[in-house]
Amino acid sequence: MDNTLLEREQSILDMQAWRGVFKEGVEAGDGEAIVIMEPRDITAVLTPVDAKGLIGSTSRLGPDAFEIVWMPSPAGDLPNAECEAEAWFNRAATPRRRSIVRAGTRTARVFWCEGRALIYCKAPQLHDTLDGVVRFALTERETVRLERGMKTVWAAIDEDKSLTHAVTPGQQKQQKHVNKMTELVVQMKSGQMRVETALEQLDPTLAEPSKRLYGELAIAAGLYDRAPRLGDPVQFASDHYELANTRLIEAKNATAERTNFLIGHILESLIIVLLLAELTALLYEIQLFYDVSVVVPT
Repeated sequence: MDNTLLEREQSILDMQAWRGVFKEGVEAGDGEAIVIMEPRDITAVLTPVDAKGLIGSTSRLGPDAFEIVWMPSPAGDLPNAECEAEAWFNRAATPRRRSIVRAGTRTARVFWCEGRALIYCKAPQLHDTLDGVVRFALTERETVRLERGMKTVWAAIDEDKSLTHAVTPGQQKQQKHVNKMTELVVQMKSGQMRVETALEQLDPTLAEPSKRLYGELAIAAGLYDRAPRLGDPVQFASDHYELANTRLIEAKNATAERTNFLIGHILESLIIVLLLAELTALLYEIQLFYDVSVVVPT
């Protein structure tokens, strides 16, 4: 048996795997923890699992979960790597909707798709490689979440376009909806800015190999283009709902003014009626007094 095949079989025997989950404010427990500051303050907890079982699994990933398989193969000698990655990704419980992200550095090679990563590197580079992949996983997830959220917001903007000009009394019931959309857009704006911050990798504690691999993955996934492109749509949504809030407040104030005017007018009318009634009663008493004075002889 030639050396290449022997190395291949040894890599398969030595491969490791983890199921990971992003959690806020937790300790690692029995797993390995990677603390991430951007685009969210979060801890990635990686729990070791059986590698062969994971590759053969068709279980559905949760919204905050990811899976990583590592094979300690030389980064430059991977004739079957892409086939292995594609076969694993295609066995997922849900149909693959996005293309595979392929990226590599001098010491590592990574295949990523929808929450699953197959990585190849030597054992000494494993820690930094995991760090770069996990940080990329969070940034990619947040970018996808923002993109999907923006599609929902576009649909809402189309339905709410009439709220930006003359608001009818019936539309004032939309205030709670507009408040909810305003909060959502603020969250998206904050998220988009934090994604861009994450892509800059400003944390001085990050290892250079991790930063390099993260950058290569982000380039391959188009994150440096996708994240900034969200800026203008999110800002437009923010301006849209700010205007809608202004129009609703103006309509509410106008309705209150009309109500106050109507109440004032009714009160004025009642006062006039009461005054007229008092005047009528007074005139009636005067007339009675006059009549009595005329009838009684002097």
